[in-house]
Amino acid sequence: MLQLCDVVSLYVCLNDPGVRKEQEYPRYADGFEDSEMFNPIGEGRLVAEWVNDKEIKISPNPFDQSFVATLKQKQVPKKLVQEAGIAEAYNQTAWVEQEVIFRGGS
Repeated sequence: MLQLCDVVSLYVCLNDPGVRKEQEYPRYADGFEDSEMFNPIGEGRLVAEWVNDKEIKISPNPFDQSFVATLKQKQVPKKLVQEAGIAEAYNQTAWVEQEVIFRGGS
């Protein structure tokens, strides 16, 4: 289950909310690598997909119920990094929270 949470968190962080499947980070286009070993409901790769800018569904679905997760992050502008340097740009950027709804059920 820990490995599943790890790849799902990377999926969320490496893709923009609501991204279309064909524009996803390439590593996840065909599902989670080696997900057969931690697929809690049987064989086959788990494939995640943004439904909209807040919801993600995973097929086959490993979750009984829908739930909300919150990602706390900084979105540091590239222009600010160029102007002030990475450390100062990071310090000047405010934390934001992104809520992600994982669809449960079938």
